[in-house]
Amino acid sequence: MSKDFDAWNAKKKVLDTNTEIPFYFKEGDVWWASTGLNIGFEQDGKGAFFRRPVLIVRKFNQHLAYTVPLTFSNKNNPYYVECIVSDGEHRQAIVSQCNSTSSKRLSDKIGTITKMELEKIRNAIKNALDGVSIISPGAELLTTEPEGHCIVSIAKSK
Repeated sequence: MSKDFDAWNAKKKVLDTNTEIPFYFKEGDVWWASTGLNIGFEQDGKGAFFRRPVLIVRKFNQHLAYTVPLTFSNKNNPYYVECIVSDGEHRQAIVSQCNSTSSKRLSDKIGTITKMELEKIRNAIKNALDGVSIISPGAELLTTEPEGHCIVSIAKSK
């Protein structure tokens, strides 16, 4: 399937020229964000505004945050961490897809997660970055091999 990168580029140009004061957001908030069209296995936004829900993991200032995309897909994958948003929906934080996000990309607040849930996700991100094996329940470790400084873990579902 071909992606319409030109449509996303047009939307991104509009977002970039937005001079309004950024929305007030804080750590633990879940927002719709125009994440755009991306390449490979990076998470795309959906719809006319190329949006998807993101969790604010760290607020650097009123213009920039470190976010993790959320999905309803429940995969048996060590990089998908369940969280419950205050709207009552169960979502998965895709901790392998974190990135810096301009507040210009944020559009509508969906809700929040608890401090305990936020800490669980932060720990999962730290573990992923430190090369700590994160095995989902019901999975078994097949191999662990050193690759430079990283430990590569491959899990297989039981």
